[in-house]
Amino acid sequence: MIKLIDTAKYFAYSGGGKDGLFHLVITKENPDWQYRIFDFVQYEESHGNNMIIAINQKDLDEAKIIYDGHSFNDKFLRSYTR
Repeated sequence: MIKLIDTAKYFAYSGGGKDGLFHLVITKENPDWQYRIFDFVQYEESHGNNMIIAINQKDLDEAKIIYDGHSFNDKFLRSYTR
């Protein structure tokens, strides 16, 4: 499961949940949250894994626009500055 939250004391958190699902929680305070979301989604899709995406449509659309043209396995280092 991938989840986006507005604020937290961390930029990202990952690990197994009590429900048996792997969780990735990303906060919007992370300056590259859009890339992290779609890196995770593309990686999981490349392995044929199903996902639960707990992100509102507006944020998901914004991330998709910013991520356009990238891939989870880009062959170059990205600049995360805006």
